[in-house]
Amino acid sequence: MKNVLFATLAGFMAGCSNPISPTVDTSKERFPGELQSVVNFLREDSWRHPLLGGMSLAEYVEKHVAQAVYDPAVAKAGFGAYVLPGDPVLRWSPQHNIANTGMEGIAGSLLHEARHFDGFPTHECGHRDCSMAEGGAYAVQILYLEHRGLMDVAAGLRRDAIGRW
Repeated sequence: MKNVLFATLAGFMAGCSNPISPTVDTSKERFPGELQSVVNFLREDSWRHPLLGGMSLAEYVEKHVAQAVYDPAVAKAGFGAYVLPGDPVLRWSPQHNIANTGMEGIAGSLLHEARHFDGFPTHECGHRDCSMAEGGAYAVQILYLEHRGLMDVAAGLRRDAIGRW
C-alpha cells in the first residue's frame, strides 16, 4: 500500500509543463510492455467511471492515448509519467511499474494521464486539480482508486493533489 502511495506521489507532477523534451523512438507498439497488460486489466473491469462519459475504462484509455513510450528521462526528472503540451505521446518511466506500484496503481496513473489528452492538459492549480468537481486527472485517478478499494492511497491524493496551494 505504501509503495502505491509513494509511486503515485512520486508521479505527482505528471502531466504538468516540464522543461524536458526527450527524444524517444515512437515507432514501437502503442502500449509497450506491461502497459498493454494494464489496458487488458482495465478491459476486464466492468465498472463505469462517472467522469468518463459512459465508456469502459479501457475504451477511454485507448480513445485518448495515441501512443505510450518508455522514456528513461521521465524517471530522471522525478516523474512516474507525463504528457508534454502539444505532444501526442504519453511518456512513461520504466521504474513506474506493476512490481513497484501494483496493477491498480499503474491503472490509476494510466487513467490520470489519459485524462490529460481529454481536455485536461495541465493542472490548473500548480501541480494539483483545483477541486474534485472539475473532474480533472487527479479526480479520475482518485475515484478509480476508491473503486478498487485503495482508500488510503485515494485519501492521500485527495489531501495532496486536490485544491489550491
